[in-house]
Amino acid sequence: PDQFDADANQRSGGMAVRPAGATAPKGSNTKNPRFALLFDCDGVIVETEELHRKAYNASFKHFGLVIPGKGKVEWSVEYYDILANTVGGGKPKMRYHFDNNGWPSFFGGSKVPRTDEEKTKMVDSLQDMKTEFYKGIVESQAEARPGVLRLIDEAIAAPDIAVGICSAATKEGFLKVVNSIVGPDRLSRLDVVMAGDDVTKKKPDPLIYNLAREKVGLPASKCVVIEDSLVGLRAAMGANMPCVITPCPSSDVPDFRAHGARAVMDVNVGLGDGAGAVVTLAKLFPPNATEPDFDFGGGYGSSGYGSSGGVGSSGAGSYSVSAAPTRVTRGADGVVYDPDQFDADANQRSGGMAVRPAGATAPKGSNTKNPRFALLFDCDGVIVETEELHRKAYNASFKHFGLVIPGKGKVEWSVEYYDILANTVGGGKPKMRYHFDNNGWPSFFGGSKVPRTDEEKTKMVDSLQDMKTEFYKGIVESQAEARPGVLRLIDEAIAAPDIAVGICSAATKEGFLKVVNSIVGPDRLSRLDVVMAGDDVTKKKPDPLIYNLAREKVGLPASKCVVIEDSLVGLRAAMGANMPCVITPCPSSDVPDFRAHGARAVMDVNVGLGDGAGAVVTLAKLFPPNATEPDFDFGGGYGSSGYGSSGGVGSSGAGSYSVSAAPTRVTRGADGVVY
Repeated sequence: PDQFDADANQRSGGMAVRPAGATAPKGSNTKNPRFALLFDCDGVIVETEELHRKAYNASFKHFGLVIPGKGKVEWSVEYYDILANTVGGGKPKMRYHFDNNGWPSFFGGSKVPRTDEEKTKMVDSLQDMKTEFYKGIVESQAEARPGVLRLIDEAIAAPDIAVGICSAATKEGFLKVVNSIVGPDRLSRLDVVMAGDDVTKKKPDPLIYNLAREKVGLPASKCVVIEDSLVGLRAAMGANMPCVITPCPSSDVPDFRAHGARAVMDVNVGLGDGAGAVVTLAKLFPPNATEPDFDFGGGYGSSGYGSSGGVGSSGAGSYSVSAAPTRVTRGADGVVYDPDQFDADANQRSGGMAVRPAGATAPKGSNTKNPRFALLFDCDGVIVETEELHRKAYNASFKHFGLVIPGKGKVEWSVEYYDILANTVGGGKPKMRYHFDNNGWPSFFGGSKVPRTDEEKTKMVDSLQDMKTEFYKGIVESQAEARPGVLRLIDEAIAAPDIAVGICSAATKEGFLKVVNSIVGPDRLSRLDVVMAGDDVTKKKPDPLIYNLAREKVGLPASKCVVIEDSLVGLRAAMGANMPCVITPCPSSDVPDFRAHGARAVMDVNVGLGDGAGAVVTLAKLFPPNATEPDFDFGGGYGSSGYGSSGGVGSSGAGSYSVSAAPTRVTRGADGVVY
């Protein structure tokens, strides 16, 4: 989503300047802080999104905006809800909308802006007028969200907690809100105050949070961010900061946990006030604690995903966002907001410890003793480029059963569609359910009977999957080979007694075992510490259950477990488990900006992990001797600990695979889903 940011090509600058008009923190009480608490403004401190929408529409009406052939410009509640969760900052929102729907003329005239200079002038004029309307609306309608001023006051009063506000809004509108709602006295006692104008790149870029971290002088893990949207969550994750989400009542809420949030509040209760206070300073930063605590009680948060009483479970009082929504949310341009909402396993309960797949040898030969770190590999797309092999096997199964969707014809997945599907839905059966739910359920051999009940649908999918697996085994034997560098890195990890190593796949057990036995080999398998397939967990990726169970198995904290993945589905699973993730994208993948979604490093799409003299990711680089945390600076521009840093992915570092440039085409599935 941040490809539409007008500032996307600007260089990240130095320390941001405090907004003019916001008093410097002369009254700050902070000394030698243990932690920092950083608040977003719009949607967190005050529910402003509907106020912003009204102000934008007032500005559009003021200038009589008309898009030739489409009519007047007006943002509906539903469309703005998606827009607010997709693009950070006001000007980028307008640019995104006009780039995808056509640039308008003023007062219904025939002249539309053609050059970037003309477009910038139009957006600037619209934003200035919007700000004027917004100031009047704020004065009459804005009020603080539950619990936010209480929590700010608690943080201000604590000398060992730094506190700040980091907003993507324009300075003038931001100051109107904070001076009106937060008040000059509180503002004068904050340690950090920054608006969107003070950084060269807007959220979801993490620059504003990286600069705040420099200002308070703490590591990212000690800085807790309070956000309300996916855009803000991505900014926090990009800065490697834990994030608590307090979604707005106006938000069409995605599964924030699957995207990496450490806790998600009730959409109506917020942070809570009085006897109903949920997030308190004492709970978040207990005395003498060395890391934040996200177990707020009552089912509102924990350090895991889908844990007992947590969001995504049945804990009383929690706001569950794991259930599949009852409708598909699309923008005016047809974009489906949250692709992983279609996961057929989304409502399953996370079960107990997964069982090692039958046929995979237990790690009798494991060399691991008192591990410092763990290295966890996905299988399909990471160990072997199997997506095209899977596609052929699915189509062979569809053909075998003569699948026909009434009124649409035979079922066959194209290369382009399967590429999107593989990055959208985890697991084979969920892929088929997703496709049939959105395109119609088929009949066998062109007959008239299509499955109606869930039991009938399950039987059909099971039959298709069983036959697909048989075709797949034959294809694997004749065509599969390991991707560059993966067996070398597995061997390095197996040989190191202080590194646990495992494979965690979303594939069905039978197909998975065919691949790992053929490519990895029985000897390596017998020396691994963790081996799990999709059948061994009750919830498939992007749910993080498989990685949470692997972490329990190796007995290490999530921060010490590095995941190697190839897709957004896998990255979301790693992020949901709070594990750092390295992406090695497949040549077949239509590659998104993995860095913006939280990846710590992204490999060259053709080089992979690298072999021989061209080895990129090595055990010595990733887990240096005596290091207390992994190192993602592999040299040559392939990775670093930051986002968009010098030489990193998303910059001009030689040898890196840049995925930050705007794509030249929009990739859609057969059902219109934009990947």
